Amino acid sequence: MTTRERLVRRAAHRYVAGPRLDDALAVAQALEHPTTLGFWDAPGDTPAAVAAAHEHAFAAIVAGRLDAYPSVKLPALGDDRRATEAVAAAAAESGVLLHFDSLAESEADRTLALACRLAERGLDVGATLPGCWSRSVRDAEALAAAGVRARIVKGQWPGDRDPSAGFLAVVDAVQRANGRAAIATHDARLARESLQRVPGAELELLFGLPAAVAARQAAELGVAVRVYVPYGRGYLPYAVRRAVTKPIMLWWLARDLALHRR
Repeated sequence: MTTRERLVRRAAHRYVAGPRLDDALAVAQALEHPTTLGFWDAPGDTPAAVAAAHEHAFAAIVAGRLDAYPSVKLPALGDDRRATEAVAAAAAESGVLLHFDSLAESEADRTLALACRLAERGLDVGATLPGCWSRSVRDAEALAAAGVRARIVKGQWPGDRDPSAGFLAVVDAVQRANGRAAIATHDARLARESLQRVPGAELELLFGLPAAVAARQAAELGVAVRVYVPYGRGYLPYAVRRAVTKPIMLWWLARDLALHRR
């Protein structure tokens, strides 16, 4: 194990609520903001088990009257139509937004097509669009036409354009199409510029990462802030990948470890 991996393993737990839904709910109830509950499946989790985790999340949101919604990683449901339909049924019954996270570009067509189909069936649906993909401008127009809410991110996966410039291009595409949007970035300058361009958008920030500056921009504009709260047992591999591709995360992790020792 490398030094980087050891550092991430020691600190990654500070960026997730914990392994269980109850851990995420406790964080959601303690926060002063609406939340997104992001279940991270672990290797070996079956599509049925992943679907059940999301069904429990929908039920808990309704029972707790939380301003929250689950965020689903479609590849974790595999090609299991029964598992996918179970998640869709839970969303329809609860009336809670069903959001699809963005993963590798190879999964984009399937994910966005499903989001549009479910929206056409009357579900409240969202999907994530990375600014680092040129295709996201076209995808933003398609989502808006179908009534799917776009969460705009810079993107963690390899892309074909500058993430910040692409981010604003996607923002503009959503605005032109009169679509709904969430602006998901900790980049305060980019957050402010984006929120000014899309009326009614909210700012979404990731639990555990520095948020004060970006949140202040939202407050000055009178914009709501939502916090993405990850939970589950699959977060360590994800955190390692993020630290490898975004070295600034190592600084955040090291800083937090130092503060934790004081």
